[in-house]
Amino acid sequence: MNNAGNIKTSSIAKRMVLYIALCSIVITVLITSFQVWRDYKVITVEIGRELKQIDELYIKSITEGLWLTDTRRLKTLIEGMATLRDVNFVAIYENKILLVSTGEKLKKQLITQTYPLQYRFRGRDLLLGTLEVAIDIKGAEQRVFDRGLELLVNNAIETLVIVSFLYLILHNLLFRHLSTIVSHLTSMKPDSINPPLKLARKKINNSGKDELDLVVGAINDISKRVMLAFSEILSAEKAKQLSEEKFRDYALSSSDWFWEMDKDLKIVFLSEKYEIVTGYKSEDFVRKSRQEFAAEETDTEKWKSHIHILNQHLPFRDFNYAIFKANGDKIVVRVNGTPVFDGDGSFAGYRGTSTDITEQKHIEILRDDALIQAEKANRAKSEFLATMSHEFRTPLNAILGFSDMLRAEYFGPIGSDTYKDYANDIHTSGEHMLTLVNDVLDISAIEAGKRQIEYEYIDVADLIFDSVRKIQKIADDGDITIKILIAPDVPELFADKRSVMQIMLNVLSNAVKYTPENGTIEISAEFDEKNLQLSVKDNGRGIPSDKIKHITEPFFQVVNGAHAAHPGTGLGLAIVKSLTDVHNGQLQIISDLGKGTTVIVTLPIHPGQK
Repeated sequence: MNNAGNIKTSSIAKRMVLYIALCSIVITVLITSFQVWRDYKVITVEIGRELKQIDELYIKSITEGLWLTDTRRLKTLIEGMATLRDVNFVAIYENKILLVSTGEKLKKQLITQTYPLQYRFRGRDLLLGTLEVAIDIKGAEQRVFDRGLELLVNNAIETLVIVSFLYLILHNLLFRHLSTIVSHLTSMKPDSINPPLKLARKKINNSGKDELDLVVGAINDISKRVMLAFSEILSAEKAKQLSEEKFRDYALSSSDWFWEMDKDLKIVFLSEKYEIVTGYKSEDFVRKSRQEFAAEETDTEKWKSHIHILNQHLPFRDFNYAIFKANGDKIVVRVNGTPVFDGDGSFAGYRGTSTDITEQKHIEILRDDALIQAEKANRAKSEFLATMSHEFRTPLNAILGFSDMLRAEYFGPIGSDTYKDYANDIHTSGEHMLTLVNDVLDISAIEAGKRQIEYEYIDVADLIFDSVRKIQKIADDGDITIKILIAPDVPELFADKRSVMQIMLNVLSNAVKYTPENGTIEISAEFDEKNLQLSVKDNGRGIPSDKIKHITEPFFQVVNGAHAAHPGTGLGLAIVKSLTDVHNGQLQIISDLGKGTTVIVTLPIHPGQK
């Protein structure tokens, strides 16, 4: 650091004294000017008082002396007037002819006052002459000037004394200590232990710390902190070097390579990994744009969109394109980039990473092909089942019809009761088979898009009551109570009535099936401005939490829970889910094991809403 003697400085003490002196001079001049103005006003008042005194004391006597033509009296009177302080000349004129006068009339710096001399005789005012009085304004001004000069001298002396004492006080209390502080600060070294700063001061009566003591303490504390900070900077510099070495090792071992662009979107840096992956030297592509790397057409929407992002100086991720390797092979790379700006906010370029994703792209292509084939197979399955609906139902209906005729013995007794039992078993199995086929065909038709959806306005209350009537006998057989709560503001639902009825019947059937005897099922319908919310709540044994997410999958059944003992196809809730999706609705299942299950179906009041 520089020594204090080598630094060009300006004394604060001298400047402070100068400023105080200038301020004192300005204040002195202002005060003196005010006093001079006030004295001038006083003199003006005195002159006016003298003129008034002449009018009141002398005019009448002079008029009488002039009437009597008493020259001696007139001379005595005007000489008395001339003794007034500022009167310089007095004269009496008779018909504009000088009669008597006293004093010397100056040509300049006079104030002249003329008085008419009128004498009242026999009721008439007779003008006998005039009295002229000249006031010496120069004398008045001289008195004002002398007074101002006296004030200026006195104030200047006072200012000099005050500034001298102030300088001595400030120098003793502050300025000499500031010099010591500056010398100490300029001699401090951050890489070594500095002696503490001490000031040669005498305290009175062991008084407490003042501002200088606080400054000294702060400087000594800062000195310690600077030393610690310097050591930390050295440690940070070493850590930075280690970090750079680690980063270089990671960059070489990473599958990515790093790149930089300038503000003209030209490559200015490629890391060593680029050379390892492509076989090219990085300098072969410096000052080239990304388009010049590409092993594909760049006049496409993908590239136009990417170039637009670059021109807008926006960050980007996962931009994929093909490049050539040195051996002629083509690889696909994924690029991420972040814009870089200078301290003043100006665009400086981009920094980012690139990754070889050729193998990943190959795997994605194989996966996409497999998905396409799976979707085709699933669609073919669904179309096949939907098309075969008539062929499946016709023989089943025949089985049900003939078995029903056998057990009813329409054409006479069949002989043995065993045959009748067989007919009942055939009819029961046929009904179960028909239910299974209907469910399979329903969900297949929905998935294949062959389920006819005919929208109409539906009275929600009527639909709920119709659904309950169809399931009421089964509920009564199990002593199950069904409660219906329909909000008064529920509007008509515009939907496919057959689908909504099937949703309600499937949900109600499950609720009745899995609700114990003397249980309760609660059905509610509410409206929330856009959607109808149908809720079916039972107090059965519930569903395990790990099974709920699979409960709407086709053919899924809870085998370890409350539902295990009940036969079924496992398609009921799958159909509910599919029909709800067709209507842009949502299905929610909430269950608490051992307490019950709530199924909530939310449907938009009008199609197309969500």
